[in-house]
Amino acid sequence: RKEMKIMSKTIINIFSALLVLILVNISYAGDSGTYIGFKTGASIQDYNDVKFENPRITGVSQDNDSDAEAIISFQVGKTLSSFPVRLEIEYAFTGEVIFDRFHTPFPTTRQRIIVDSKRIMFNAYHDRSFSLASVYVGAGIGLAINNTDALQGDTSNFNDKNVRSLAWSLGAGVTKNVFTNYTLDLGYRYVDLGAADTNKSEFAPNDEQFKGYLDTHEITAGLRYNF
Repeated sequence: RKEMKIMSKTIINIFSALLVLILVNISYAGDSGTYIGFKTGASIQDYNDVKFENPRITGVSQDNDSDAEAIISFQVGKTLSSFPVRLEIEYAFTGEVIFDRFHTPFPTTRQRIIVDSKRIMFNAYHDRSFSLASVYVGAGIGLAINNTDALQGDTSNFNDKNVRSLAWSLGAGVTKNVFTNYTLDLGYRYVDLGAADTNKSEFAPNDEQFKGYLDTHEITAGLRYNF
């Protein structure tokens, strides 16, 4: 846990320094290669290897579930002049996604897990231009903050928990200049968001917990303004 806090602070400090450098670059107008952007679309999130930890129950199998929610993303970036590469800082978040499961000893009791994920990413893209449009491939690394809560049945609540995890992504897409200084972006991306665990149950004896891993498949449309 201590190592994760140190890594989180290091990532945030690096991103803050990069953001300052990019914002300073924006102040120099003209063909700077700097841009700001917005994306939205569908985030299809998978909650994988979900475990229900209860000291009184053994042999409960792991399972998976999926849900979809809208994603909102803001970016600040720069296209390098010497290479066909873009470097970008991104903040992204989704609404709450809900995963339902039924555990073996009580198959009629629903367990509902609710996850709210936010992340800050450092992304790099390689662009290749063609006559009608450009295509790109990209990868990213960053910090995800997954807030996870749960409800068993209708009244048995769990304490929520924020888990900081290393996040990484791979993606590809198509861009096209549509107006002066504006670029349309259509893309797909896979993002590994890391662990998403609840805290202990609120009900006695306060020793039950959910643990799992979160990833997402994202299909987005976006618009960039190029300075």
